[in-house]
Amino acid sequence: MPILAIERRASEKMLSKMLNSKFLRYFVFLSIIFLLFQYSSFIHNINGKITALNVIVDPNLAGINATYTIEFSIENDLALFDWICVRFPEETQFPDLPEDELEYNKSLALMADDIFVDSISLIERKSLPYIIFDNREFRFLNPADILKTGIKHTIIFKEGCGIVNPREAGFYKLKMNTQRDSEIKESNAYEIIKDISSAEVSEKMKIIMEIGNKTASVNEVRKILDVAPYLKDGRTMVPIRFIAEELKGEIKWENESKRIILSLDNPEYLKKKLDELKEFKNTFTVWVLNPTKSSPTAILIYFPIKVDSKCFIRGTINFPEGTNDGVFEPNKFLSEEYLKKIMLNGKSILELKSPDTEKFGFVNFGTENNPSIRFYLSNKEPLDGFKLYLPLDLRIRFEKTGTFNLLLRILIVEDNGNWNETPLLESQNFTIFENLP
Repeated sequence: MPILAIERRASEKMLSKMLNSKFLRYFVFLSIIFLLFQYSSFIHNINGKITALNVIVDPNLAGINATYTIEFSIENDLALFDWICVRFPEETQFPDLPEDELEYNKSLALMADDIFVDSISLIERKSLPYIIFDNREFRFLNPADILKTGIKHTIIFKEGCGIVNPREAGFYKLKMNTQRDSEIKESNAYEIIKDISSAEVSEKMKIIMEIGNKTASVNEVRKILDVAPYLKDGRTMVPIRFIAEELKGEIKWENESKRIILSLDNPEYLKKKLDELKEFKNTFTVWVLNPTKSSPTAILIYFPIKVDSKCFIRGTINFPEGTNDGVFEPNKFLSEEYLKKIMLNGKSILELKSPDTEKFGFVNFGTENNPSIRFYLSNKEPLDGFKLYLPLDLRIRFEKTGTFNLLLRILIVEDNGNWNETPLLESQNFTIFENLP
């Protein structure tokens, strides 16, 4: 037999083995999947260009945790599993994450539970964020091919993500782009203020609302409505309470006559509301036991509130810069060993925990020297005042001397579904000494 024929037969046999091998079949399968993705991108003319980018920050106070609501549209559909990139200003502070890979992923899962794309969290969408700390950038995959053209989309980074506003007052912009579009879109300029008392009331108000849209514009600042304007019998129905409050007016309901009374241009009412705003700064009280620099400190927080049924309580305590977080680890819930020592109204929080509570405990979303403690509590009995005791065992320490205060925000959901959230509250000042006299 000629040598060439032998070599040809050997080649055919080798090729037949390769075609029947599992490796080659796996390789062909992956190649087909890759080509399908490329074809999908081609036929849809996908570039995912970001348009109409607007940001709302609440609260917009310097140096504290905040919720960032991002509204945007895209010019063409975004492909399945394409990256979405959100870049915060470099002055924005991101949470510290553990170096251990397992703990790092747990922390990301906690954050993903507080990042919502079109009202559904990333954890529910089975998509974890990827963080580039140097660029102050969040990235995550477009889950389940949801970002479509012609629709207004929303991404919400809740306070639990641990994003802290810049420490300096001023105007800032957020940037955003997608994997297939290198052009970076800048948002509107949002304002960060130093103190709640520095917010001024404008003499002229311009309110813009759209039918079917729950986002309004007040003096070019985006705000979220409880209900969108709508048409009824040829007339446009608008949320009158929102308009009244933005115009600094007074609105009353007369039950006997079934009338709504709206009073605008009311200087006395405006003065009263501004006075209430200032009084809110001192509506909770803090006692610091052993107020000595670098020593473990016990803290008692009191807020006057009354709830007649069992309730769920969620809140955030912002500590001053230079506070050591003690036993708290970034983005990790406290163990039961410490939870049983934390008291609410004189009882252990574990003793008061309702059996149906899903999320419970304390977690630090701040940094080691600037803690921001988020707590999830439940109270299986009526609440007569909120007295939260953080014991010495937590080893919270103030590493600087001087005069400080704490910031607090509380959300209470009653058993009947009613809920109430405080504005950002500021405690009275307390002093940390080098040594106690």
